Amino acid sequence: MRAMFVRVVVAATVALTGRVVAIAAEVGEPSELVLHDPTLTVQLVAVEPAIEDPVAIRFDPLGRLWVVEMPDYPTGPVAGESPRGCIKVLEDRDGDHRYETVTLFAENLSMPTGVQPWRAGAIVTLAGEVVY
Repeated sequence: MRAMFVRVVVAATVALTGRVVAIAAEVGEPSELVLHDPTLTVQLVAVEPAIEDPVAIRFDPLGRLWVVEMPDYPTGPVAGESPRGCIKVLEDRDGDHRYETVTLFAENLSMPTGVQPWRAGAIVTLAGEVVY
C-alpha cells in the first residue's frame, strides 16, 4: 500500500507524566510512526489546510498551538509580492483533541523561523532579527 505523504503536526503525550512534547514532521500515515519509548503515544492534532509548510510550533499555557509557517522558503517572495510567512494560533475549543479553530496572529513575515508566546503576544525569530 502506497503511503500518502501529508504535512502534519503531532503531539506525543508522555503517559506517565502528562507532559506534552510537540513534534512537527512530514510523515506518511500516523500509524507508520515508530516510537522507541513505550510510554509515548502519537495523536494527529492538525493537518492541511489548517496549517501549511510548518517550520516551528509551540504550546502556550492555555493549551493553544502556535504554528510558524514559511510557504515561500527557500526562494523568498516572488518579485513585487509580500512575504508569505505567518503565525497561526490553533485552538481545540470542543475538547476532541483536534485543533479546529485557526486564528491568523501575524502575516507577511519574511522567513519566520520560531515563535515563543509571551504576555499578550509572541516573540518571533525572523531571518536576521527578533521581534515582539
